[in-house]
Amino acid sequence: VFDGRNESGYHPPQNLAGIVCRFSHPPKTADDLILQTISQADNPQNITLVTSDRRLAALARAQKAGHVTVEDFYNRLTQHRRSNKISDKPSPAMSRAEFNQWLDLFKKRDKEE
Repeated sequence: VFDGRNESGYHPPQNLAGIVCRFSHPPKTADDLILQTISQADNPQNITLVTSDRRLAALARAQKAGHVTVEDFYNRLTQHRRSNKISDKPSPAMSRAEFNQWLDLFKKRDKEE
């Protein structure tokens, strides 16, 4: 979930290989949208929020969602990669076109920042 409107002109697909990209629309923030998603979930305990924002993490935990910091999440990914459980190659569930769309999205966001 990203704060603000998608002003880059790029409109990502609703779902890329199981990952949904959403933008908040003022006056709602990304945090508002995250908390709304958790509160509307049938089983919020099945949601894990990846954030290093302590306030947001506490609010998510209060709604029974799980939480992991960005640093811990990254460390878990790199640990699995080192043990060959995760490959450096794109997932076979993600097509080359989907991979390129995500790559383009993040290249455009880097240029904007």
